[in-house]
Amino acid sequence: MQLGLEDIAGDLAELKERTDLDPDKKDGLASDRVNQRLSLPDHLPREDQTIDVPSDACPCCVEASHLIGERVNEMLDHVPAQLKAPRISRPKYGCRPCGTI
Repeated sequence: MQLGLEDIAGDLAELKERTDLDPDKKDGLASDRVNQRLSLPDHLPREDQTIDVPSDACPCCVEASHLIGERVNEMLDHVPAQLKAPRISRPKYGCRPCGTI
């Protein structure tokens, strides 16, 4: 049992040296690298899906809203023997006269 723990301790030390992600460091660099998400590879097929509001008129003043940006989420979806990356887009609209979003 002790030999197994020594092997694990050695592997952890080697991993820390290779990746330089020592959790004992307090400089914040290790946590910054861990919290960053990598984008999905470009070779995966994409399915674009847009979730939009039913009306582009402002509920306050009934003026037409204009597109001010959108939030795009990508997730990895597993289909047996196939991987794909569905993308969901949610447009955001703002009303120029009254300033609501």
